[in-house]
Amino acid sequence: MRSILLLFSFLVFAHCDYCGPWIPIDINTIPVAQPDDIWEVSYLVSPLLYCDYLYDFSYLRGYHAGLGLKNLRTGYSFSLNYDATPTFTGALLPVIENNTLIWENFGALFLYNGINDTYWNSFNQVIAKLNSVQFNGFMKFLATANETYPYYNFWAIYPTYPGKPWIENNECFQFVWDCFRELKNLGVQFTVTELKQSFIVMFTPTMPEKLNMSLIENQIAVYKFYYYVESEYKEFGIVGALEILWKIISTGVFFVRADTDYYKVFLDQDYPFDTFYVEVPLP
Repeated sequence: MRSILLLFSFLVFAHCDYCGPWIPIDINTIPVAQPDDIWEVSYLVSPLLYCDYLYDFSYLRGYHAGLGLKNLRTGYSFSLNYDATPTFTGALLPVIENNTLIWENFGALFLYNGINDTYWNSFNQVIAKLNSVQFNGFMKFLATANETYPYYNFWAIYPTYPGKPWIENNECFQFVWDCFRELKNLGVQFTVTELKQSFIVMFTPTMPEKLNMSLIENQIAVYKFYYYVESEYKEFGIVGALEILWKIISTGVFFVRADTDYYKVFLDQDYPFDTFYVEVPLP
């Protein structure tokens, strides 16, 4: 497991910027489907943080997912994805100000004109077609996404995988699967039954303990945990933070932030975490 963190550290250290600016569009600018419109739906996958590191994270089975929609009558297309905001790091670590943990583990839906085939280069395949009623119904679902999915949760916690999770993550792939579920409810037929998901799993044989943060001892424990990591990140960057994370994983206890709650996780000492890129059934 340490080799994964060390490789991750090397990749993050070798930072570049390959994509240039991405300009989101307002969902209200997307035209309402006309009665005879047919829309193609494509499942899109790119290497995680591709704009900064190209294919580096694919070696760690790290990917990012979205959907593309194209109007076959007009040729108009757009893509969408759920992402951490304002930063990916903010979903992992808090900022500490005046001895207070300030989290920005928010998530949001982003839409962009067109489907960037250069970016979505790991997988890009049409998997369904929508009629106008289905498309307009799906857009109503998307319009409420930022209220429904306000938090980006990085960690999935399992006793074993495959298996039922103790705590589910909430990130790009989970959002896409919820889109599939909504499309199925609208009567959409898919051309595939499984697609690949990427995720990172923290393993524990015991149910994580949800902490009562009104207790001072829990406040102190969580603060010390993230102060330790955040101070290393502030001084040495992500490489230092990852080295500290490895030391923490070795101790067997991890404090996970999910939405606005904290959980105390006693990690499996033989198999504390892993990354996956595997076939998962559609809803």
